[in-house]
Amino acid sequence: MRSALSPEPPWHGGEATAGTRHASLAAARSTSTTAWLGVLQRSTPSRFVCTPLGLLDSDHLWPHDVDWTQLPPRTHVLLYGTSHIYEMSSVLRSGLAHLGQLERTDVISDASACADPATAPLPDWGRPRSSISGADYLAGRCTPGRAAQTCGVRQTPCENQQGLVVDYIAGNSTITTISNFGLVQRSTSYLERLLAHLPHRATHAAVMRPHSEAYFDAQCVRERGGPMPDATLVGDMVEPCDPYADASCTRRHSAYQLIAKHLLPERVATVLRPDSGPLGLGPGFKRPERYQTLRRLAAREIGVTCVTDDQLAQPGCGGHHNTTAWLTQAYLLLEDVRAGESMAKAGHQCALICGRNDLFSCAQGPGVAAAWLVMRTMGLARPPHAGGGGSGSGII
Repeated sequence: MRSALSPEPPWHGGEATAGTRHASLAAARSTSTTAWLGVLQRSTPSRFVCTPLGLLDSDHLWPHDVDWTQLPPRTHVLLYGTSHIYEMSSVLRSGLAHLGQLERTDVISDASACADPATAPLPDWGRPRSSISGADYLAGRCTPGRAAQTCGVRQTPCENQQGLVVDYIAGNSTITTISNFGLVQRSTSYLERLLAHLPHRATHAAVMRPHSEAYFDAQCVRERGGPMPDATLVGDMVEPCDPYADASCTRRHSAYQLIAKHLLPERVATVLRPDSGPLGLGPGFKRPERYQTLRRLAAREIGVTCVTDDQLAQPGCGGHHNTTAWLTQAYLLLEDVRAGESMAKAGHQCALICGRNDLFSCAQGPGVAAAWLVMRTMGLARPPHAGGGGSGSGII
């Protein structure tokens, strides 16, 4: 038996688990899920909203209710990585706000990509760059002067909540997100200092390999009036740890090692970025055809093991959940695909998919499924009796 706490092969047992996966993911829908769609339609950064041709034939691509976004009391999650992590935190924030669990969101720092980690002071946790309450977030309000992007299907101006961000959650819980924050991601020593000053001890973490030094250098050039970075030279397309890499690729990075060394192994998720190329998922495709399409794309098996409740009950998992999330797996977690070929946009999975001719005919996309997958690989998004509580060992 292969322990879910040891490095797993990238794709394992896909065909054998297809039936149980379908059964375990067929959760009952509710009016709460439909209402959450309304929040996603307003709050999702527009870069993660996809509008393929035609209307959706399925009310929900994602069969789960919204309750999985909740955290146990005194749980402190650290999300670390690139804009894919930013997308996850956006999904979680919308769900928690919809449930009335989001108290406020503080953008602690969004320091320039040109900032020098050797001379920059640590962020002041007590003096955030901006702070917005859960109620203001639901109402679509934006801190004056902070509208740096657009959100929702109507592309309303909103705040770009990248950098170092803390969501304060009911039950004395938090989600701290570090995404494309050059000061931390260019310098191991700066990250070590920052982790030592976290206001809350982290109990769970999800870690992606950050962008390279060259990426932040290119962003600095853009900030100073230069051209947009060339995606063929910097960023996901050329950096290590491709969508099908072994988990060890991320685990070898110094940031992963710094974060993981103070946490229980089963509470640290290793995250690999998604394959966002054309998936060939045309209208009318059913689960077997979609699986075969992805299999041809990857030229290897794609499966989800030791993640769902049904799978964890099987002897082969030994009660241990998988701790690696290959985000491409999120496509396999969707209940149905009838939204044309556009399941990704500008290198990111779609969190929300809306009909181009009817922007309010929407469904949760693979970006939502990816957030659920990462939560499960941290040991969260599970019933209270199944464990995954917040107290215990954490980053000091």
